[in-house]
Amino acid sequence: RSDGVSVAESVLQIVQRLFPFQRGLYEGKVSNIWCALSTKPVSFRTRMPERFQPMCALATTLSLCLPPCVYAFHVGRKRLTSENEPQHLRSVLWAAAGTSLSFFLASFQVHEKSILLPLSPLSLLIADTPLLCFWFSVVATWTLWPLIETDRIQSAYFSCVMIFYLVSLLYSRPFAALREYSRGTFAVVGDDIASTIGRSKWIYVIVVASVVAMVGLHLVESMISPPQSLPDIFPVLWSIGGAGIFCICWCCFYRQLSLVTASVDDGQKLKSA
Repeated sequence: RSDGVSVAESVLQIVQRLFPFQRGLYEGKVSNIWCALSTKPVSFRTRMPERFQPMCALATTLSLCLPPCVYAFHVGRKRLTSENEPQHLRSVLWAAAGTSLSFFLASFQVHEKSILLPLSPLSLLIADTPLLCFWFSVVATWTLWPLIETDRIQSAYFSCVMIFYLVSLLYSRPFAALREYSRGTFAVVGDDIASTIGRSKWIYVIVVASVVAMVGLHLVESMISPPQSLPDIFPVLWSIGGAGIFCICWCCFYRQLSLVTASVDDGQKLKSA
């Protein structure tokens, strides 16, 4: 405690640092819902009064967290046996990934590096959904680019992305799954089954289009200087693109958790029968 500062003032400063409501919804160009919606023409941050923003963020975060939490609680109530133990573990990991991504997308004052929180449990599920894990890892790294430019570690960024790509080529399963989806076949990746040919092709289109857009933005930024009237155009595009892809990933996490829950319920019914 500094001289001349009371204990109450010190505690108040700590609370203000833990809950920086006076700073607004976000500071940097983070790839979450609020930063994406605060661009024109929506301009959510300027239209919503500051005193309502924390409660709006809280309500949205809880709404996104509730579905995976309900599924995880439902699975947790089932009796744990040697047969369903792997599915119980999968439900915990998918729920952890879903809730972490919910906080990143909608909570107050999110830092860019918080995207590593949903990536941690998702990495343990790469054997079940190799394409989803590979795609999310690449997108999560790509959204850190504005922060990486500020810290001037572009060389480390490109080196790590290339190493990860080469390791994924050796693993081969993410690209094998992508080839199955491109053919429009009934692709099976872990517990996820593309039940229709059209849906299978849409998975291929979304993944390929997002990767092309990410590479394209890198190329455009390296060749074109932003106009003086829009100096933050590229960080804003990174934020909008990343937020859109993360919303799709949240739906994928929810879908995977529902499949795991259904498999646990089916196993319980077969055992009781």
